[in-house]
Amino acid sequence: DEQAGAAMRALRRLAPHLSASDAESLEHKLVTALARGRAPVKLAGDMVRTAAAVGAARKGGAGWQEEVLKASHEKVAPLVKRRLEEGPLAAPFAPMREVVCAVFVIGELSLQGVKVPTKVANTLQALLTPTETRAAGSAAVGKTSGGEEELQGHVVLALGKLAVLDSALAAKVVPLFLRELERSPSAVRRNNILLALSDLCVRHTSLVDPHVPRLALCLRDANETVRRHALLVITTLLCSDYVKWRGALFFRYLAATVDDAPSIRDQARQNLFRVLLPKSNHQICHANVVEALFVLNDQTHNAYNNFRASPEERARFSLAGPGEAAKRVEVLRLMASHCSDEQRVSVTGKISEDVLGAAADGTLKLSDAADVVADALALLASKEMRLSAVQKQKAPEEDDMPEDAGAVLGVAAGKGLAAAARSKILGQVVKTNLMRNLIPTLAALKHVLEQAHSPLLGALMHTLATIAKEYKAEMDDVLLSNKQLAAELAFDLRRVDPTSDTTPARSNENHPGRKSTGGHSIGSLGSARKVLLSPSADMRARGKAPTPISIPRLSLGDTPEARANGSARRPSGRNSLSSRNEEDNEIAAPNFGGGMGPPANKPPAALGAGGRESRALRKRN
Repeated sequence: DEQAGAAMRALRRLAPHLSASDAESLEHKLVTALARGRAPVKLAGDMVRTAAAVGAARKGGAGWQEEVLKASHEKVAPLVKRRLEEGPLAAPFAPMREVVCAVFVIGELSLQGVKVPTKVANTLQALLTPTETRAAGSAAVGKTSGGEEELQGHVVLALGKLAVLDSALAAKVVPLFLRELERSPSAVRRNNILLALSDLCVRHTSLVDPHVPRLALCLRDANETVRRHALLVITTLLCSDYVKWRGALFFRYLAATVDDAPSIRDQARQNLFRVLLPKSNHQICHANVVEALFVLNDQTHNAYNNFRASPEERARFSLAGPGEAAKRVEVLRLMASHCSDEQRVSVTGKISEDVLGAAADGTLKLSDAADVVADALALLASKEMRLSAVQKQKAPEEDDMPEDAGAVLGVAAGKGLAAAARSKILGQVVKTNLMRNLIPTLAALKHVLEQAHSPLLGALMHTLATIAKEYKAEMDDVLLSNKQLAAELAFDLRRVDPTSDTTPARSNENHPGRKSTGGHSIGSLGSARKVLLSPSADMRARGKAPTPISIPRLSLGDTPEARANGSARRPSGRNSLSSRNEEDNEIAAPNFGGGMGPPANKPPAALGAGGRESRALRKRN
C-alpha cells in the first residue's frame, strides 16, 4: 500500500507531462476503479487526487467527478432502503468493502470542490445509525461485525468532509456527533468523530467552540489512541487560537500529564510547558495552582471549582482519594516547577490564606477537605517551592577558582548586582510572609489538628521542619517574637527529627562564641518513639544532663546566669510548656496552649529558669 501510494503521488506530479493518450488511459482506469468500488480504501484518496490532476492537465476531463459521485451514491442508497425495511444491521446487497469505498469516495470528492447534492448528504445521515438503535439491533441479531464498525467510522468522516463546506449541514451533524461521542462504545467511531469535530471547529468555530469541554472528555477515554488524538487536536486548536483556556479546560489538560501511558504523559508535559505555557506569558500555571488543589480532589468551594460539569465529567477527571494522592502531588509539583520565584511567593500566600487559613478557622471543613489540606502541605514542603534566588550558595575557594575566574566575574558583575538586589528584595518578602502569614497560620492549624486528633498533624510538622531547614534565619526572627510558639515547635519538631536544630539562634553580641548550626535532614515520623525513650543526641554532645521528656530543655533564653543557676536547682514541677513560658517569658505569647498570658505589670523573670526561681526573685526584690 505504501509503494502504491507513492506511485500515485508520483503520477500526480507527472500528470502535466503525460501525453494525451497516456493521460486519457490513466484517467479511464482510475475512474473505473473508483466507480465500481474496487479501489482499496487506503488508496482511494490518492486515486481521486491523481484523477483530478490528470483531468486538469487534459483541460476537459472534469466530467468524471459527477460520474463517480453518481455511481457511489447508487451503491449506498440500496443499503439505506433495506435497513429502513429490515433493521439497522441488515447486510448490504453489494459487498461491504465496496460500500465502504463508495462512502469514502463521496467524502473525497466533496474536498475536491464537487457540489454534493442534498440527496446524497441525507443518504449518509440515514446510514449513520445512532448508538441506541444499533444496541437494540445487535442484541437481537448478535454481535456487531467488524465491517459494520468500519462502515460507521467512514460515514462519520464523509459527513464531516461534507459539513466543512456546508454550514447548514454542519449545524445538523454537530449535535449528532457530540451525542455519539459520549455514548458510542466504538473507539473507531469516537476517534473519527473527534477528528471531524476538530476540522469543523476550524471552519465553523462558533458551532463547536461552546462544546470544547465535551471534546476534552476524550483526554480520559478508555482507548489510548483516542486519548493521544484528543491531546493532539486540543493542542493544535489552542496553538491556533481557535480555542481558549476557558472553564475547566486547563485542568482537563492537566490530567493528561499523569496519564497511564508514558508516551501520552510525556507528550502532554512537553506541549503544556514548552509550547502552551510560553504562549500564555508564563501565567497560566501559577494562577491556577490553588484551584487545582480543589479540582483534582473534586472538592467544591465558594471561589474555586465552580465550573459547570456533569457528574460523569467530574467522575472521569477526578483524582480524589488516597490512591491518587501521588498523581495529585506530581501535578502540583510540575506546576510549581514552572513558576518563577515571585510567583512561588504569591502561590504560598494564596495557599496560606485560602486553604490552610480556611481550615484553621473552620471555613473549610477538615472532614470534607482533608486531602486538599494534605496536598497543600505536601506542595509547601516540596523542593519545587524553594526560591532559587534566596537559597544560599557557597562561595568558591580561592584555590579552586580557575585562572580566568577574574575575567568571568568581571563580565558577570552587572548581572550579579541585579541578582543580588533581587535576592535581597525576595528575602525581605519571604521574611514578611513567614512572620505575618505562613507560620502563624500553620501554628493555628496545628492547634486545630491537635484538638481533632487528625492524622494530618504529621504532614504539618514535616512541612514546618522543611521550612525551618530552608529558611533558618527567617524562622529565627519569627520564633524570637513568639517564644511560646518556639517552645512548642522545638519540642514537636524534635519528635519528628531528633537531629534537627530548630531553636532560634541568639544574637552574636550576647553570645559571640556561638555559631548557628545548619539544617539537618528531616527524619521520619517513626523516629518519635526513639526520641521519647532516650535523651537527644545534641544534649549529650553539649555535656548537659538528660532532661525528662515532659520538661524538654530548650536553648531559648539560655544565658550564662541561667545555666549557672539551673545546674544547682531542680526543675520546676510544672510540666506544661505553655504554662512555663507564660510565667517565665517577658513577651506575651499567643494563647496556643489555652492558658492566660502574664499580667502587663509583671517584672521580667530570669530566662530559662523555672517558676519557683521566678517567685524567689520577686520576693527578694
